[in-house]
Amino acid sequence: MLIFIFGSDSYSSKNQVLAMKERFLEKFDALGTNLSIFNVSNSGLEFGAVAQAVESPAFLAPKRMVIIKNLLSGLKKAEEKQWIELFDKIPESTIVIVLDEIDAQKARKMKIVSSSLASGSHVYEHSPLSVSEASKWLLQEAKQKSLDLNQAMAQDIVQVAGTDLWLLAGEISKLVAYCQGRAVTRSDIDLLVRSTADDQIFACLDACVNGDLKKMYLLFENQRDFGTPDAQLFALLVRQVRLLIATASLLHEHRNTTKQDISRELGIHPFVAQKLFSQVGRFELGGLINLQKKMLEMDFAVKTSKLTSKQSTDISAFCLASDRIDKKA
Repeated sequence: MLIFIFGSDSYSSKNQVLAMKERFLEKFDALGTNLSIFNVSNSGLEFGAVAQAVESPAFLAPKRMVIIKNLLSGLKKAEEKQWIELFDKIPESTIVIVLDEIDAQKARKMKIVSSSLASGSHVYEHSPLSVSEASKWLLQEAKQKSLDLNQAMAQDIVQVAGTDLWLLAGEISKLVAYCQGRAVTRSDIDLLVRSTADDQIFACLDACVNGDLKKMYLLFENQRDFGTPDAQLFALLVRQVRLLIATASLLHEHRNTTKQDISRELGIHPFVAQKLFSQVGRFELGGLINLQKKMLEMDFAVKTSKLTSKQSTDISAFCLASDRIDKKA
């Protein structure tokens, strides 16, 4: 039996292989005598060693399993023939799993995959998840770890942290340790969940308050080039405006509010509090509240297909820069 498992969602791929390996050990080979694992990306690994493991019969067990990692990514066309011939000779008692992070579409175009499919091999693809799919996965993972997380909070986490399951799994672990049985709140997310784009967002906000629109848009384009969805960029802008409003409200009520007070009252990281403290003086509270209302309207417009996520992000960033007090003066 030959099984291909590939796609850029390496978290799902590796967990699927892990589950298959555990079932194999439980059902056929508790000692692991008939389990062989090879990483083709390791220098010095010879084709002959893999071939010997694949062709060898199971020893004192009904089945044998061979896991081959990273074969497809670096495979040259001239090398495909020997692997195709090897896979054609897999004994009925042997299970061969080819695990790779290669893009699913690229993998399916490779002769080693297409020819094996024609021979009846199995293929499992794990492509990147959408925001809704990642939110659903997050809720399931939270339930397994007894974390009280509702759908709205799950969507907030994904909007901030992105859809990479490795990162989301880490965020879940942090929240489980921090919340200790109570429900996850928005303050918990602000405090613990770190966006992969946070540093760039802070740089964008710095460009906004400094009136450097050219730099601001350049930073957004850089994030898009890196693959950050506009929906995530927009969500981070919404979050920053919300935090600016909360900071401005604290300063309005208590003029002697410090960075430490902001960090404690809003439940956010001191670094975030420091940035907010230095930026909030450039804006009027009323202007920020009006901008928040506009952003909510744009969010609805995106959901009803009247605006694109890119348009909502660019308009919000421009409005934030335009709301600076010194620019109005």
